[in-house]
Amino acid sequence: MNNYVYDGSFEGFLTAIYDSYYRHETPDNIIHKKECSQICIFEQNYSVFTDIEKFTKVYASIKEKISIQALKNIYYVFISDSYGKEKIIYNYLKLGWKIGRDIDRLITDDNVLKVKII
Repeated sequence: MNNYVYDGSFEGFLTAIYDSYYRHETPDNIIHKKECSQICIFEQNYSVFTDIEKFTKVYASIKEKISIQALKNIYYVFISDSYGKEKIIYNYLKLGWKIGRDIDRLITDDNVLKVKII
């Protein structure tokens, strides 16, 4: 398992997205460091350090290449209590960067549906 461990902030989460893209890796999990204490012992972990410059680049990319609505959608999922929300957002964004502004029209796609029902 390849885990990206971040500090729990939205900025830290988007930094993890940036790091995974530029490391050419798809993380198995993106995990808040508080949740990682027992789960991550025998797994490969990559510590993400929040970087405002990286955060800003991902934020702007979502806004420009996908939509402002997509940015709102992922933020609402992020602040929810949903288990595995980070991976849900990751998959949604990955699809969004391929499809663009029409992502929210794909309501039958699991990646979009999970974001919409949370």
